[in-house]
Amino acid sequence: MHTVVTTPIDLVGHGNWPLHGTLCEPSTGLGAQSPGLVVAGHAMMVDHRTLWRPDRRCLGNTLIEHGFSLLLPDQRGHGGSVDTAHAKAPWSYDDLVEDVGLWWQKAQAIAAGRPIYWLGHSLWGHVSLAYFGSHAARLPSAFVAIAVNVWGRQFEPSALIFMAQRLLMAGADGLVQLVGRMPARALRIGPCDESATYWRDLSGFARSNRWQSRQGLDYADNLRNVTMPTLVVVSDGDRWLTRPESAMSFAARIPKSQVLRLGRSAPAELAGLSPDHMGLVTSSTSEPIWRWIAGWLTAANAIGLGDAGPSPRP
Repeated sequence: MHTVVTTPIDLVGHGNWPLHGTLCEPSTGLGAQSPGLVVAGHAMMVDHRTLWRPDRRCLGNTLIEHGFSLLLPDQRGHGGSVDTAHAKAPWSYDDLVEDVGLWWQKAQAIAAGRPIYWLGHSLWGHVSLAYFGSHAARLPSAFVAIAVNVWGRQFEPSALIFMAQRLLMAGADGLVQLVGRMPARALRIGPCDESATYWRDLSGFARSNRWQSRQGLDYADNLRNVTMPTLVVVSDGDRWLTRPESAMSFAARIPKSQVLRLGRSAPAELAGLSPDHMGLVTSSTSEPIWRWIAGWLTAANAIGLGDAGPSPRP
């Protein structure tokens, strides 16, 4: 692995909420020859360590080895983006969407004219798409959406699966109401508990079949404004949280989306790989997938992003 230079990044969100991130750059000093900056964000109940750690093979290090700089936000209420004063403070889905705008502004300052790319696993993917769809003048050069979907009938082709999702959410809602948060740590499903306010928003999307802000802004409809080339990565092994059929229904609303489906229709070099939801970014067996993604972004940089998006260069 290449030597990486890291710099802590601190921002302040509304409500004086501390937002922390880490900037990782190759130590080779590529400067203007660097293919650009990738802003890479994590799923719910976890933090940026699912994408980058200095001591292991990971998606983040794969991108760095391809010359990219990497900005890794911890989302509000996760990892370094919480302090004692906010340890039990609530946050909403819309708060996370608004925070994307702060990270976009910071990325522009860091990139200093270089291309900015966006990569989102699960939660960071859809809150980022919600933001960019509502701010079409602020779009990265390309977007990688890994296991990104929002539960709701409008995106779920199977009525039976949707009914099961509703039942699961109803049970989770009861637990959240009882405990006052989604207790991920106690349940051993992640290191970061989720705010009850955020959880009610997420559950509300499924109940109402509307992915929208509290003010009624239709995030789903605004996906038509997300006009940058977008690579959508789904896996047949992700059988529940982000089913390929649901994610592809979601992605169909993005004008320039290109789907990489792992499993039955994967490219030959990725045959036999179909990791689950978290395994897409945490399992060492997914390294060929990470190289494929890095190749797609490298090709995007090399050709200046044509309308159809780049072909991969693993």
